[in-house]
Amino acid sequence: MGYIEEKCAPTLTGKSARRFLEAMEEVDRLPHRELPEDFFDEFEKFQEKSRRYEAELRRSLKLKDAGKHEAGEIQTEGVLC
Repeated sequence: MGYIEEKCAPTLTGKSARRFLEAMEEVDRLPHRELPEDFFDEFEKFQEKSRRYEAELRRSLKLKDAGKHEAGEIQTEGVLC
């Protein structure tokens, strides 16, 4: 085990180290591609839709709870349970 910035991490040796370095070299040889400008737009649309749905759901739950408590429950005075 080796220590990196006060963290204990496994140290690769032998075949494991060689396989790791080969994998790193293979990844480095792959072409680097830039993401299109509008790549995250769809994710943002989904998030906004989810936020609107959550807000609407909270509003409808508040209205249901408010109506339930405003009408009150059946009150029985003087009845011992």
